[in-house]
This record gives sequence, C-alpha cells and structure tokens, in this order.
Amino acid sequence: MNTSHPFSVAATRRPGPARWTLWLASAGAALVLAACGGGGSSTSDNGTVTGLSVGTVTGFGSIIVDGVRYDDRNVRVSVDTESGAPDDGGSTQVEIKLGQHVELTFTGSESDSSANLVKVSAEIVGKVSAIAPDLVVAGQTVKVNADPALGPVTVFEGYASAADIAIGDRVEVHGAPTAAHTVQATRIERKPSLANWVRVAGNITGLATDGSSFKLGGLTVNVGSSTHIVPAKAVLAEGLRVVVWSNTPVVSDAVTATFIRVKHHQGTPIADARVAGAISDCTPTCDASFKIDGISVDASAATFVNGGKADLTNGRWVELRGTLDATTNTLVATRVVFRKLERLHEEVKLRGAITDFVDLTSFKVRGVPVTTDSSTAIGSSCASSPLADGSLVAISGSVSGFKVLAKAIECFVSPDGFILEGKGKVLTLDPATKSFTLDGALFSGLTLSWNDTTRFADGKTAADLAVGAELEINGVVSGAAVSVTRIEFEDDSMPNPGPGIAIFETRGIASGVVKTDGKLTSFTVNGLAFTAAANIVVLESDGPLVDGANARVLFKKTSTGNVALLVKTDH
Repeated sequence: MNTSHPFSVAATRRPGPARWTLWLASAGAALVLAACGGGGSSTSDNGTVTGLSVGTVTGFGSIIVDGVRYDDRNVRVSVDTESGAPDDGGSTQVEIKLGQHVELTFTGSESDSSANLVKVSAEIVGKVSAIAPDLVVAGQTVKVNADPALGPVTVFEGYASAADIAIGDRVEVHGAPTAAHTVQATRIERKPSLANWVRVAGNITGLATDGSSFKLGGLTVNVGSSTHIVPAKAVLAEGLRVVVWSNTPVVSDAVTATFIRVKHHQGTPIADARVAGAISDCTPTCDASFKIDGISVDASAATFVNGGKADLTNGRWVELRGTLDATTNTLVATRVVFRKLERLHEEVKLRGAITDFVDLTSFKVRGVPVTTDSSTAIGSSCASSPLADGSLVAISGSVSGFKVLAKAIECFVSPDGFILEGKGKVLTLDPATKSFTLDGALFSGLTLSWNDTTRFADGKTAADLAVGAELEINGVVSGAAVSVTRIEFEDDSMPNPGPGIAIFETRGIASGVVKTDGKLTSFTVNGLAFTAAANIVVLESDGPLVDGANARVLFKKTSTGNVALLVKTDH
C-alpha cells in the first residue's frame, strides 16, 4: 500500500440506533425492486426502440456491463422468469450484483448510454451433486474461472473460494454457456438449502418422440400436463435452448418442469446489440455460424480486433457489436473483439460512497465487498482524511474470491453525480415540496426529495417522515439536490454495547452457522468470523439464519475477535 498516505484505521462508530428492515431499492449494486418477470422486450415504456446488452456485470457507478457504463438512475430491474414461477410471484427482491449475467435494454451511444431495464438471468439454481473435477449443479457442468484472460473471473458470495463448496449445497450460478451443458461461471452465490425449486438453462437433447421428456446435460426433464411452455405456440425441438423451472426438487437426476421458456429474444429488430460471452456451437472456420449465450451469430462481414476469423473457437471469450434480428434470433456482427485485458487491475470499476467500513481489509462500495493490500495505490486526493463510511471513492481492481482487491483508489469531495447510500437524522422536513435535510457530513449542504417512485421500506410511507426520524437513504446527487430512490427507517432495537464501544455493521450471505442447543454461537459473513454475544439479538423474520441466508450484523471488535450483538435475516 502507498505508505505516504496518512491512513489511520480508526473505529467507525455507527451513527444512531439500528434499523433492521428489508434492504429495498436503490440504483446499481444495491438496487432492489419487485420483480416484473416476463420475456425479452426490445422497446422502452414509451415505445422507443432501444439497444440490447447481454453480458456480465463488471462494476458500478452507474451499472457497468462488460466494461460499458450505463446510467441507471431511471432503471427498472426484473428477474428473468415468468409470473408464478418459483422465483417470482410478484414479490421477489432482485439485487444487481457483481458477476451476474444480465440482459439490459438501453438508449444512447456506447459512450453515453442510459439503462431502461435490467433483467437478472442466472444460468442455474440448484444443488451441487459433484465438486471434482468440476462442479455439477442440477446436472450441468460448472467451470470456475481464475484467469481474467479467459473471461470474467468467477465471483463468489457465501464462499471464500470454490474449495468451500460442498456436495448438497444449494447455489445460484451465473455465467456463459461454453458447450451444450457446460457453463463458465462468472458468479457463484450460496443459497439457503431449505428451498427446493430449480432453474436450469440449456440445450435440449434426447427429446422423447411424444415430447414427454428431454435432457439438459445429466438432468432429465419431464413434461407433464400442467407444465407451462412459453411462448404458448413454441414447439420443443432437439438442440433448442430453453430455461426450465420446477417447484419440486431434483430426484434421481430427474425433475418435472413447472415452466419451460424458449430462450429467444422477441420483438422488433435491435439495431444496437452488444453481446459478450464464450463462443459455442462453432465448427472452424465458423465466422458465419456460432453462438454466444444461445444467440446465433453471423460474423462473416465483421471487423475483428485482437484476432481474426481463424481465432473463433469454442470457449473463446468475445465481445460483439451488431444488429439483432429478433425473428431469427441471429446477431449480424459488425465488430468482434477478442478479450484482451491490457490492465488487469481494471477488470472491475466501482464508484460510490463507502459503507460497512470495518478496516482497510473489509468495506463495501455500491454493495461490493472490497479489500486492499500492500500494492494498493492510494491517490493524493485521499490525503485529507482516512477512508471511512461515507468516503466518496472511485476504485479499480480485480476479483479476488468474494471481494474486489482494490489496485487504485481515488477520493472525491463533491458528491455531485454520485449515488449516495448513508444514514442520518431528519433536520428539516417540508411535506409540501416533498423535501428534507439530514445531519452528518455525507449529506451536508444537500436537499433530499422524494416522489411517487421513491420506495419506502417495511411498509412505511411518506406520512411516517418526521423531524428527528433516523433514516437510511439511497439517492442520486445532482448539484446540491438528491433524488431519493429508497428510504428505510431505523429503530431502537440495538442492544446497548456499553459506554465508549464502537459498533460496526456488515451485511452479506452467512456461512459456517453454528447453533448449540438451538442457540447461535458462531457464523461468518463477508469473510468476517463472528462469535455470538451472550445477549445477542437474533431476528429471523425473513427466514432462519442458516448457511446461505442473507444477514445483517451489528458487532463490536474485541481483542479476541468480532462479537455479534445483533443479526437479522434479510430477503
């Protein structure tokens, strides 16, 4: 680390009492909205034709997909499913996270694009049946990638690395298909094992003559009288790429489908299509016929960068630009760029306010866990004060297990253009103009306003706002104005840790949960190991605290380690 920077790892006192409510919507990494489901659309709400980006989330501040930044101030987020499928039903909370596979509609040029809709689209959700030589999840082979030259490095959450994954674990896998039933994972997230529903994307093989069953890799999919196939007129065929949901578990490598969706982009032609992933279905020389993410590609007239037509081989990671014919689901590529990172430390970029600051090895930016080491370059712009909750930073780095290893950090004084996440007490309130101010250095000089699209957590409304109320907000800064996207109220459920004791907070996916005689004794979140205080408060209103559960933790640091004072499960 740059030793000329005057860092002091001072304990950061958490201002005000804790509020343990549902983490609701904000833009970017912490953006959480009710899922709207459905298939692919190529138009925005006002009917204007938009572009389509299919790829991997590689940063935030706004949202960054395969290195391209998209303004996400007015974005809507959905989960890629059909209404009523196991991971929807109108109440699913969707959080955009690093390494997720997304389909994003946008307006604007590549240097100035605004996202309209982000659809989070996992490849597999199910239980692990094998861990060597590769992971097998719901009958599909999952390959972990540690080489940034071969594609985005696999991000983990709920695990420190692939070595922690065990047979029987339930996981959500994002990534790109490299073969019929093989996925190169860009993200593997631990999920609670209590759920049974399954989601699998793949190409149909072994289709029964009567259509009653087929295979996706090692998984047999049975098609029953109650199975819904969408689009309604779709006909199952050998080699067709589909997504299968089942609300029943896999038994003896077989499952009965609740929903089957043919994976096909529908709607009007898309003039600006940006697709990135691993090449599949290629028979060299295959410039006129290969696939990326199930989309057929014709690159016979494309311009090639960092390689040529002869370099088109299965598994090679490329970024494409072109026109998507939604009728034939074919991308006519005008440009093919073979992945070649000139600066590996810029694999991930983050821009926002620091939250969950514990020390220089554990904090978050836009919901992404970040760490530093001796090679981290701290810019002179950070010299005025040590990093802490609320510090405005821009970070470039690389994926390292479940965190981003920051290689360069720059600091900012003005919050203009930032998406702020923070806490404060209401100082003034004007219901007529729907505006208020908050205390604290982060919100100093800023006027915050809400509107009909602002989301209030835990059933609260604007009527609950009052001078003196403790809030956690998320909003977009423009000049001295903050357009608030989410408001969460705090309460006094925090146990008293004692005089002069600094309190820290973190949230993430729990692992290593140990309960003795039904009482919580230890667990891990975000790589931080916790022992439970004798008087710990455990709130399990959003499900039991088990491995894979989302959890928020208040804790103190002692000479023997981190002691959890309160833990609450979150959606």
